[in-house]
Amino acid sequence: MQSSAESPAITMIAQAVALALCLGAGTASAQQSGLTILPRFAVAQSWSDNIGLRASARDAALITTLSPGLSLSSNAERIKGGLNYSLNEILYTGTNQSNQLQHALSANGSAELLENTFFVDASASVSQQAVSAFGPQTIDPLQNNPNNSQLSSLAISPSLRGRLNGLASYELRANAGATEVKGSTLGNSTSSGVSLGINGLNTGLVGWNANASTQQNQARAGVENRSSQLRLGLSYRPDPELQLGLNAGQERSNYLGAGQTSSSNGASANWTSTPRTALAAVWQGHVYGNSHTLSFQHRMARSSWRFSDSQSVALGSTVAATGLQTNYDLFYLQFASIEPDPVARDVLVRSYLQGLGLGPNATATAGFLTAGPTSQRSQQLSFSLEGLRWTATAMLSQGRTSQLGNSSQAAGDLSKSGSVLQRGMSLNLAYRVTPISSLNISLSQQRSRGDLASQSATLRSFSTNLSSRIGQRTSVSVGARHSSAEGATPYRENAILANLVQQF
Repeated sequence: MQSSAESPAITMIAQAVALALCLGAGTASAQQSGLTILPRFAVAQSWSDNIGLRASARDAALITTLSPGLSLSSNAERIKGGLNYSLNEILYTGTNQSNQLQHALSANGSAELLENTFFVDASASVSQQAVSAFGPQTIDPLQNNPNNSQLSSLAISPSLRGRLNGLASYELRANAGATEVKGSTLGNSTSSGVSLGINGLNTGLVGWNANASTQQNQARAGVENRSSQLRLGLSYRPDPELQLGLNAGQERSNYLGAGQTSSSNGASANWTSTPRTALAAVWQGHVYGNSHTLSFQHRMARSSWRFSDSQSVALGSTVAATGLQTNYDLFYLQFASIEPDPVARDVLVRSYLQGLGLGPNATATAGFLTAGPTSQRSQQLSFSLEGLRWTATAMLSQGRTSQLGNSSQAAGDLSKSGSVLQRGMSLNLAYRVTPISSLNISLSQQRSRGDLASQSATLRSFSTNLSSRIGQRTSVSVGARHSSAEGATPYRENAILANLVQQF
């Protein structure tokens, strides 16, 4: 599993977090507003009858988790964004399992360094990620799973924006990023690129745009992949609610081996019938395979619905389940009419989910690590319904990931199977027992299949918990979980859970 030794990526991200805090503090002292910092400390006590996730010779133990952390949000005039960080010290009693130290981070923000001219966007994350789709799967990222590794990523993107003699607007953007999987070469990569976009300022029926970009990605477990493109496009808006677009151009990539230059033509349509309903479709032709995105979302006062179907290419070492919708995504959409400001809405959604005992990052499938360019086709459906005292959410997903180009670049699961199919389902019901307490029941299932009959894994889980606020800034929850896994590493596990969170 994980050791407590720090990786270079963690050190880099920790420095970025410290810098964000310093910038936020400076902004707060200058403007006396716009910054919210909420330190917290959580203590979790659980008992599991199978911490080793074994089919036999189960190892029962008590697990204590100490989790200092903080949430930061900035809505200042020039700095906007949010950060959520926890340091999880996991201690085992009654077993010879080694203690663990895990980080959990989700951060993104933007800064306007020169008014209306120079901007910087940045994001960082640290999470536990399944390495193989066919290895042991777990619901709780804090479980002792040898198939999990710590995935760290950091990205920064500065941009220059302006206008050209009142005829067009432009954006010149650079990007750089790094991803690292602790204790493994699979998943480690660096990326960089630059793009220039020009859009005509004509507000009539017909508009125009031009885009040029180049991108490269170097995976430690694969070769360097490069792509560049130049496109010219026209847009047509016959109605304020509808916009149509066409584009044509050239692109060059080495996804299929040697660099190939080909034409790349595409079309798009966006229809927004009301601020609550949106439908978008994009299609683009490529020599290595066409890509598309079809998305629909609709929200009402007490519900939200989302559907998407997409096919795309992912570069380097990526998580094959990227783009999955979460509880956070659903309620962030639903609360748009309540709180239009994105930063204030982030705080509102996280507070709402905590009160219901819902995990903000819960998804239907866990994904896995890949290397080299991959082709990904996925469909996702999710919805949330809210009654007077209850809230129900459901997420369904299906995704197929295939190696693209030279098979010698394949690593991990895709070196043994031409493609991996993952299907997932998650159902959750939260009932507000009193104004300060909620009962939560969750059901989930995820399946992974490869080309061979032996390449399969299925995980089913049922959990329930009761959460309550026992003070203005203190909450407590108790619950139980049952998990059942099938495949190469079958197991059954039962656990009893208790958690105390104190915010300051």
